[in-house]
Amino acid sequence: MFPISAPDINLSVDITNFGERILADDDSRMVREHMDRYRFALRYVEPTSQVLDCACGTGYGSVLLGQRSEDVVAVDLSKEAIQFCRARYAASGVRFEMGNAEELKFESESFDLYICFETIEHVPNPEKLLAEAVRVLKPGGRLLVSTPNRVFSGLGPGEKPSNPFHLQEWSLKEFHTMLSRHFGRVSHYVQRVKSPNKFHPKYVLSKGKRLMGLPDVLSVKADEKNFKSLEDGNPWNPMILISECRKSSLGAKQ
Repeated sequence: MFPISAPDINLSVDITNFGERILADDDSRMVREHMDRYRFALRYVEPTSQVLDCACGTGYGSVLLGQRSEDVVAVDLSKEAIQFCRARYAASGVRFEMGNAEELKFESESFDLYICFETIEHVPNPEKLLAEAVRVLKPGGRLLVSTPNRVFSGLGPGEKPSNPFHLQEWSLKEFHTMLSRHFGRVSHYVQRVKSPNKFHPKYVLSKGKRLMGLPDVLSVKADEKNFKSLEDGNPWNPMILISECRKSSLGAKQ
């Protein structure tokens, strides 16, 4: 990838006014949570990987991916966000472009890895986003997608989120069902586990990872036991759901 010349933009502009956007400079729990997801994603990135970071926001996660891969494209629907990224990270080697997750302009089978963190809950048609992900991924390519856990948010099935930027949220079972309509192989992880029992193994492991400076992401089996446990939110409850979806090596869902 090549550096992109930066447009004339004031980097002191409050880009966080343009939707749900945070800056890498912020010393906040939210920044650390976002960075943990990108650090987790690095396990899937090779130097030759062609990577798409969809809804890149202010670009700090895209730049982290670019430290591992020589071919990262980051897209966002916001013109202001892309201008900010191009100015701030002009020398990063990451290509920042405007783009719509539901109607990507890239050719089919262009990417090895598609990152879609905290985005799917924002789009009017999440099924279309997933269909586009399948289209632009190469055979055997992966989608990494994250979203808030509906149960942790205190929402019942189908209830509208209180966050004005979110159109819908899912439980683990609901998320699994939707993703499985597009991908034949879906694996699940959770982030930021909470529990009234501070000795619960999932809580202890989640907390321990944070204390050790590791990405706070735990693997979870996609079975009815975990579906029910997470639907009840008891005795443990994660804030975020993360899923790895693998496109068949034959190209179509198998």
